[in-house]
Amino acid sequence: MSKDIDFLLRLYRLTGAASSAIKSAFVAKGKRIAELEENLREAEKSIDSLTGHLGRETDDAIALRAKLAEAKTEARIKRQQFEVALRAARNIRKWAKAERDRLREVFLLPFSALQRRYGLNFAQATKIQSAARAALTPTVADTCVWREDLDAPWITGCGEAFEFFEDGPTENRARYCQYCGKRIEVEKQEADDGES
Repeated sequence: MSKDIDFLLRLYRLTGAASSAIKSAFVAKGKRIAELEENLREAEKSIDSLTGHLGRETDDAIALRAKLAEAKTEARIKRQQFEVALRAARNIRKWAKAERDRLREVFLLPFSALQRRYGLNFAQATKIQSAARAALTPTVADTCVWREDLDAPWITGCGEAFEFFEDGPTENRARYCQYCGKRIEVEKQEADDGES
């Protein structure tokens, strides 16, 4: 019997030791499970945060894509407008060249050929040829009118004053205004009738 009691006591001790080992292992596993659950909750919060951030970034990306598409469309329209304007400019250049060539032809034709070809009299042919000559020769559209002030230097049309040592612009061979660059035109002074 003592063998049985001894066996039971050993079994009880073993079971008790095993039980406490199982308990401590179970407690350790419980703590580990609690840590893992806490980590899982933190990961879920992080995922929610990242999802929200990604949603905002996705909205921003969608807005940027829309702006990019709008900019591309606008650039395409501008490019088309540029190409249309370029074609128009080329057509105008061709037309201007054709007009210049036609004027040159009229300008170079002798009067008799003009009269025969277009059925014109001498006066009409002369008028047409001088109009063609005027259209073909470059002209200075604006001039700078200089007038002499008796008490001061020459007053320019562009609002400046210039003084020659002797005489005026014509005698000093001044052809262009040094202030505005236009051709100089000397204003004729009328003689005062009141002085004798």
